[in-house]
Amino acid sequence: MLACLPVKSKRRTTHVIQPCSHAHVNLKFPLLPYLLKLPGVAVVRSGGHECASRLKLFVKVKVHQMIYGMERWVGRVALVTGASVGIGNDTARALVQHGMKVVGCARDVDKIRETAAELQQAGAAGQLYPVQCDLTVEAEIRAMFDNIEAEHGGVDVCINNAGLSMKAPLLSGSFEAFRTMTDVNILAPTLCTQLAVQQMKKRGVDDGHIITLNRYFIYL
Repeated sequence: MLACLPVKSKRRTTHVIQPCSHAHVNLKFPLLPYLLKLPGVAVVRSGGHECASRLKLFVKVKVHQMIYGMERWVGRVALVTGASVGIGNDTARALVQHGMKVVGCARDVDKIRETAAELQQAGAAGQLYPVQCDLTVEAEIRAMFDNIEAEHGGVDVCINNAGLSMKAPLLSGSFEAFRTMTDVNILAPTLCTQLAVQQMKKRGVDDGHIITLNRYFIYL
């Protein structure tokens, strides 16, 4: 199941499509026929794992929505958290290839640097800026947004992709594990969303995007 939420602005109504938290749900949900009518959208299955398949479909839809008529996004700024691997890395690549300035953050930025070098060598229209940030530390998140504002003017698109799951059963899991998961999966995207919207409002941006891929965040 996906939730489709209309978000109105002065220019348009954007449908924000969020994945649900169920681990194994068949892809035959009511919105699928609508989504498949969009150019370039296809169901992608990953080893039969439906959750991963839905996330990949979700990313394809959202990236399509952003790059369709991409001219207005060329030169604008996107933040992608958890950009070192997987969906975050693929999303950062796609946006850079279509002309955006993308700040990709992670605790370990070596892979983001490799991606940035590959994109530059391939002559991508945009640029990827690796930033080291521990999303469990509030000060580091705030410093990252301050640097984005100072160097690039502010965020136009914030993609809350980073997330983690630890083996921590309710009755035997450590408090530290629960704290870490809460920090990364809930508090970090909450703060990133707040700071991104503040920067958008400050510059009068009325067509910005906040995209949250983290499945735990939808319970808020």
